[in-house]
Amino acid sequence: MIKESKSIILTKTMKLVVDSERGTYSAWLTDGSPLLLNAVSKVKWKGGELSSADDVRRKIREESISDQNGQGRQVIMTCIDEVRKCTLTVKVKVYDDLPGVFSEAVASNEGSEPLSIIDLQPCVAIPMDEGAVYIPQEHSWRIGLLTNGYMFMDPGRVESIMIGRSVQSRWNIAAVSEATGNAIVAGYVTFDVSEGEVIVESDWRVQPLSGTFGLGLTSRSNYAPKVTLPVGGELSTDWFGITWGDSVHNALIQYADYIQAHYQIKPKDPLMGWCSWYYTFHNTSEEEILRNARFIAKHLKDYGLNVVQIDDGYQQRHGDWEANERFPNGMGSLADEIRKLGLKPGLWVAPYSLDPESDVAKKHPEWCGKKMSGERKEVGSGFALDPTHPEALEWLKSQLRKIRHEWGYEMVKIDFSYSSILEIEEFYDNTQGRAGAYRAGLQAIRDAIGNDCHLLDCGPMNAVGIADSWRIEWDFDRLNWRQYTKELESNVPAIAKRYYMHNRLWSNDPDIIGFGLLDEDQGRSVASVMALSGGTVISGDQLYALPDAKLDLLKKILPVYGEAARPLDLFESDYPTLYQLNVEQPFGTWTVLGVFNWSESASTRREINIKDIWSNASGTNQLVYEFWSQQLVKVSSDGIFTVDLNPGECAIFAIRAREEHPMLIGTDRHVLQGAVELNELNWDNSTLTLSGELNGIAGTSPTLTIWVPDGYAATQCEINGETVRPGEVYKNLLKVRCESKITGTQPWSVTFSK
Repeated sequence: MIKESKSIILTKTMKLVVDSERGTYSAWLTDGSPLLLNAVSKVKWKGGELSSADDVRRKIREESISDQNGQGRQVIMTCIDEVRKCTLTVKVKVYDDLPGVFSEAVASNEGSEPLSIIDLQPCVAIPMDEGAVYIPQEHSWRIGLLTNGYMFMDPGRVESIMIGRSVQSRWNIAAVSEATGNAIVAGYVTFDVSEGEVIVESDWRVQPLSGTFGLGLTSRSNYAPKVTLPVGGELSTDWFGITWGDSVHNALIQYADYIQAHYQIKPKDPLMGWCSWYYTFHNTSEEEILRNARFIAKHLKDYGLNVVQIDDGYQQRHGDWEANERFPNGMGSLADEIRKLGLKPGLWVAPYSLDPESDVAKKHPEWCGKKMSGERKEVGSGFALDPTHPEALEWLKSQLRKIRHEWGYEMVKIDFSYSSILEIEEFYDNTQGRAGAYRAGLQAIRDAIGNDCHLLDCGPMNAVGIADSWRIEWDFDRLNWRQYTKELESNVPAIAKRYYMHNRLWSNDPDIIGFGLLDEDQGRSVASVMALSGGTVISGDQLYALPDAKLDLLKKILPVYGEAARPLDLFESDYPTLYQLNVEQPFGTWTVLGVFNWSESASTRREINIKDIWSNASGTNQLVYEFWSQQLVKVSSDGIFTVDLNPGECAIFAIRAREEHPMLIGTDRHVLQGAVELNELNWDNSTLTLSGELNGIAGTSPTLTIWVPDGYAATQCEINGETVRPGEVYKNLLKVRCESKITGTQPWSVTFSK
């Protein structure tokens, strides 16, 4: 049905205008602030291109929408090029309760020859064409950017807008105003068919709206290395969205929440385990695996570490996924032995990687990805399995079914995609493109292993909605300080820049934690930032040979709390040093603040203002307790305290609202100080008793630190039903040592007089 030249939609949060006369669409917030102006969609193919703003025939219609993200309205603009025999359909939608605009482009080939598609661009807004994207209420060009990388090894960069320069990102980009703190995220919200790219550019000389600074924006759906659009066929982009928030944190979370709702993702608990790779590399063995597994069962299982993941080195060769001579009893037998210890077996596999001597590579060359010339493409390990070939896909599923259902592995790690499937230039089925092929392969793996098997992927973001965990950083050759902090691809930058993905898109995997090559301060810092990430904790040390002091660092971050801390200084550096985690439990709420010095040579002094964390805070109504020193921190009356850190050192503070009665302010059991080691915490004012329930571990004696106001005295203490002497109160602090004879819940109480 042909309507008026403009379609105008008003929701509670947005105003959308689609102009079929010009072939553009624009969006404003309901307060009149522009978000997007005069955007177009484009399709490019070898030998031609079509824009929604070209001189073509256009039709427009509206419809209601209702999906996982709510209700709203959608406008569909069909742009028909009768000369080039191509139709470009632009879909733009807004929701009743979501401040953002979302678009998709669909190309249809109505000609007589297939089209070799270069890319589709769902949203292009360039100032030279009177288009732009805006941060609401932004009037200057002082804007910070957070980019993203294509795969796990590139977590992105912190950038600043520079006039005349463009900034390229993969999948999404965040922009924040230095003046107002308002922010937008422009990025892909589905990951099914393409590889998303986002480019922003700035030019103050050309601005469509006077008094408001806008950025040029290009979103590009890539189908590398190529995709063919057959006669009569259609090709769509993934959905692209622009959302805004009153802080970059809120904008990033809102963006991730949209993706989670779309795919109906229900995150699994983060993995806690051990991996064989980092000290054995390819020389791992059945004996070495079991020696570490027995140590875990005896010393770490009660802390929650329960996965034993066998990495590269067990197989005969890539493509022949059977045990080699160092695993004489086979992979199924090894999984059984691990399970007998009360642990879960996990297995690394590179499913698309084929050694030239593997049976598959020799017997089925037609299953291998090709060069543009049609010859088999040589990749890092030899050849790459092409999952778009039906027989190759069935073989892939058979290998994963064997790992899960015959051998019994409960966790599977997918690796080497970057040096196999993602290097293929021509697929058996070129109508999918690389992203479609990758997702089809990963979905086949998921179908083969089932939903009850934990799937950890080391690939592009096309894993969203399929993988349970996703690697977020690059692994270097050793678990030293470089691995964690010295490179842009290290753990710390990745944990900070991808924190918003955790527990929404998947469970973030910051990869292996190891203490063997770190000094004491470095070990504490690495343990702390891993705990604050909320993601997987997988040890890479030779556990049975690890000194007790370093093993204790691992214990102090187990089990995983599971929520990701917010990097407060995200836009100040590629290596954020300040992390805030709000802990919420039925028995109380508090904030954990991590302060880090990532330098190897320079000491640092930081001044912390509690008001930056709690707006109504002061130095008289909060108590601050530091974990590693086990000390109460002196805070000024206006809420400021000072932190001095040596090179590589950190401080982890628990900040709690001060009560007018005795209260627990910290423990030495877990770095988050109560988040996982406490089940209950109560104050009974009638009996003046503070009581709780501790998750005890046999053979340990954690210490609870209780703040005792002036006028109170401890008179009786009970631990697990046994009365013990309460100890002395020193400088308003009472230390209660809880000896645990068994693993399990352990009641305790301290009674006071007043």
